[in-house]
Amino acid sequence: MASTRTETDAPTIRVFCDFDGTITLRDLGNEVIKEFGDFALHKQLLNGTVTIREYWKMAFGSCTALTKERIHAFAQEQLVDAHFKRFAEFLHSHRVPLYVVSDGFREYVQPILLQQNIDAPTYCNYLSFETNSSAPSPRFPGACENCTCTFAASCKRNVVLKHTADDDVVVYIGDGRSDFCGAEHADIVFAKKQLAAYCNKHRIPHYPFKSFFDIKTTFEKLLTTGKIKQRYQAALARKKAFESE
Repeated sequence: MASTRTETDAPTIRVFCDFDGTITLRDLGNEVIKEFGDFALHKQLLNGTVTIREYWKMAFGSCTALTKERIHAFAQEQLVDAHFKRFAEFLHSHRVPLYVVSDGFREYVQPILLQQNIDAPTYCNYLSFETNSSAPSPRFPGACENCTCTFAASCKRNVVLKHTADDDVVVYIGDGRSDFCGAEHADIVFAKKQLAAYCNKHRIPHYPFKSFFDIKTTFEKLLTTGKIKQRYQAALARKKAFESE
């Protein structure tokens, strides 16, 4: 999509943020399976025996006691980064759009965001609780066959492509394997844990963080000093990915 922005205008900044282990303190997808199903199945995903979508189907297939009510109650008990809400409010005050991108499931993502009073477009998987089944069935509306996101059933790269114009600046925040493809296509990356290791290995510039306090502090400095700008390799990657879709 072509942009009408002139050289004297400030760039449009868009922030894409992972949920599990980033907004929340724990990876809730894993925690749900540990609580209600058979988490030993996760070994098959890590050793490459099954794909991420196959894993989720098997894992939730083992959750025969899981209901909508139970997963909602589970969500209400989970801890969120204490500084996330303030960061989201900071973005809103600067008219910077925030998108939540998750390889988790709507049934626990939405209750937590609602609890935090966060109104942001959210892209994730969801669960189907069919009356003729004893376990929920996962659905993957964001699945993509053309992306390299091996560990993501919901392609985060495609969310970035969908909401980004040619001269926008993409900020990505994440912590895990499902964030690899999103980070590869981002101009500014905040990373921890597995995503930080991936960025180091593949020489993707990034800012390490422990909490959203770190992110907000760094983000404010970048805004103040005018250092919010595109990364050539990321802009090129977005262009190539958009043309391939």
